[in-house]
Formats: sequence, C-alpha cells, structure tokens
Amino acid sequence: MEEPQPLRGLPRRREVAALYLLYSLGELELGEAISLLSRRLCMTRRTAHGVIKRLRRLGLVRYRRGPGGVILVRAVSPEELVRAIAEPYIAGRGGDEDGCTRGPRRGRGVK
Repeated sequence: MEEPQPLRGLPRRREVAALYLLYSLGELELGEAISLLSRRLCMTRRTAHGVIKRLRRLGLVRYRRGPGGVILVRAVSPEELVRAIAEPYIAGRGGDEDGCTRGPRRGRGVK
C-alpha cells in the first residue's frame, strides 16, 4: 500500500463531510463537485469551491486534467485521513509493537 502523505493541517467538520461526499461519488468535474456540495451541504457555490480548495491544500483532494481540458476532482479515501492522523500519534506515544515500553502514566491524585 502506498505511504500516506503527511497532513498539512486538520480538516474541519464541514470539510470532512465534503470529503465523504466527494469520495462516495468517485471522480467528478470541478463544476459538478461544486454544485453537488452547494446543494447537499447547503452552502453557496463560492463556499463550496473554498472547501474543495482547502481539501486540496490539505492533500485530501487531487486534481487532474481530463479530456477537453476539464479539471477532474478525486477525493482520497476517508480511511487514509484516519491513517494520516493516527499513525504519527501512535508513533509519538513511544510504545513498541508488543506494548508500552514504560509503565502507565499516572494522573494527578492516582496512587
């Protein structure tokens, strides 16, 4: 499986909803994607275009040129989003595959 790109920030709730919608429909023309998001998520076309641009900056939407020069939009899998968030977190916790290398952390007041 291809190595996920590191995220350049975290998506907001509206962007996660847009990612899910775009992923469920596969590859769309940019105009169709904007129209879809504006109808389904009750936002203006300008806001929908901004959401797609933000998803692209985060690395969650990819553009490509289609036949006739149209821009096609394809969203990455929401599973890749979860993986990109979880893997650095798990790696930063300092454990190994067999379990934690140090004892459990104790909170305040726990003896």
